[in-house]
Amino acid sequence: MNPVPNLFPTIPDIRRLALIGEAPGKDEEYYGQPFVGQSGRLLSTLLSRAGIARESCFLGNISQTRPSNNDITTITWQGPEIQSGLATLREDLSRFKPNLVLLLGNVPLKAAKDPASPRGWPKKFLFSNAHWRGSLFRCDEAASPFHGFKCMATYHPAFCLRDYACTPFLQLDIRKAVRESSSSDLTLPQRTLVTSPSFVELVRFFYDILERKPKLGIDIEGGVGGISCIGFATSPTYAMIFPIVHRTGLSYWTKEQEVYLWRLAARVLEDASIPKVLQNSLYDRFVLHWTGGVRLIGTADDTMLKHWALYSELAKDAEKKKGRRGMGLAIQASIYTNEPYWKGDDFYEATEDEAFFRGCLLDATVTLEISNTLDEILNSQKPNTFLPVELSSMRTNYRFNMQMLNPLLYMELRGIPYNSALAKQRRADLQHQLYAEQAKLNAITGHGFSWTKKEEIFWQARTLLAKKAGTPSTFDHIADQSYANKRDDAAQLAQLMREPNPDIATMGLVENICGVSLNVDSTKQFNHYIYEVLNLPVQYSDDDDVPKPTSDYEALLKLSRICQQEKRYSAFLPVIQSAITIRALATRQAVLGASADND
Repeated sequence: MNPVPNLFPTIPDIRRLALIGEAPGKDEEYYGQPFVGQSGRLLSTLLSRAGIARESCFLGNISQTRPSNNDITTITWQGPEIQSGLATLREDLSRFKPNLVLLLGNVPLKAAKDPASPRGWPKKFLFSNAHWRGSLFRCDEAASPFHGFKCMATYHPAFCLRDYACTPFLQLDIRKAVRESSSSDLTLPQRTLVTSPSFVELVRFFYDILERKPKLGIDIEGGVGGISCIGFATSPTYAMIFPIVHRTGLSYWTKEQEVYLWRLAARVLEDASIPKVLQNSLYDRFVLHWTGGVRLIGTADDTMLKHWALYSELAKDAEKKKGRRGMGLAIQASIYTNEPYWKGDDFYEATEDEAFFRGCLLDATVTLEISNTLDEILNSQKPNTFLPVELSSMRTNYRFNMQMLNPLLYMELRGIPYNSALAKQRRADLQHQLYAEQAKLNAITGHGFSWTKKEEIFWQARTLLAKKAGTPSTFDHIADQSYANKRDDAAQLAQLMREPNPDIATMGLVENICGVSLNVDSTKQFNHYIYEVLNLPVQYSDDDDVPKPTSDYEALLKLSRICQQEKRYSAFLPVIQSAITIRALATRQAVLGASADND
């Protein structure tokens, strides 16, 4: 295979930006230049939108040699392909002298932060692009070709082609990179974070707040089981912790001191004249009220809702999967601030007070900084990314959502009337619909029974449910001779098979019990069917450092659109729509299974 050399700019520009990928692909090898394939065309488009020409940038790769099957993990890190590529990259970058190196993907990030790696590839990168995208840092690894340069990580455009929902983040990161490429200076926020205040210092701090009434950034750590600490930021550059318990679980203060401090903290939090800024304020307010009996009054801003007003199309990380997408604070910090990534294991799994409390204070100060930046954007009178009419609509949306917080908190605290009997009936109705939909899916995919004779059902049930030593001759006998863990299924099947004319829902339930259904919740089975049998375009998850094929709800929605838009896949639309319906029905009936409080 022919090496693909790194490419120097051909158009002069005061901004000196280097973009580094993993390795060349088929198109790059054919043309002898990096980033000329489909991902390169996406990169060129995003660079143009950010106001810089592709020809004004340095383009390179960690390996200048195309790996087998375009999979860089087929070559070892210490092998000649990568090591010679790193050496060439070091030499070329020393000539170009970039102001910023934009690292596209996990592999270039590894070269910047973990270059002295043993042979082989880790199952999980020590420094993940999912965490570090959008973060600025100075490379301090002497073995790295980026040593001494200002760097920033982001997604590789090829990854965005597989998961297009990540493209907005790549665009935002490129805009940031272009701004930062005007200078090699690295300007990071300087914050004073008081992580171990004395009793007297904390008392004076609270009294100062009550007197001056500054806008506060607030963050709590803990939940309804107990609050560990509360961070109070009086500015984006100064914050003090109110520690409640040590990381060991022991109380931080004497009983008398803690009571006194809680009373002062409550005065601050319940003072309506002191404006407060929080990230996802509804959570903090509920926990404080439910656990500590403290009403947080005077919520002036919620950065999650404010960010949502600007970028409501971004996916919400409902399961907080590494803060990769959506409304998370780390995501916002990567867009609106220069604070490097801090919300990793060093924070959440910290065993020392200082590290944990520092993370809480960073949350509070960063929240306040983000809110101020968002105010500048929403209230801007100058031309920017958004049109005036868009900004007006965003402000209206934000105000409405803020007005909904108090009613929602009231409902959370008081609860809502819940009719368990009706919920049980509704759940049964949904289960009936679910089994009927499962029968339809089985029929169109060839996974169900023919239902022309009961013998096929009997033999399948006997194989799956009954002990091999027995020789059952009826469904009732199968129930009598079933395995202990299959007894309920066998008894239910015997009852169902007494029906002379089973409806479609009964068919779906029988097929489920007999194990012949196409299980949409089985990743292995369902992925195999839609991607290998139907040969639909593979959808990838972004929940892991290495993307994996997925058939989650979001993937099914994408496949539904593909089946509607592309004629060659249109015949498979009923399969995808049926799977979506089954997933939705299963979720709804599971929610209705929740138990209500005694009152």
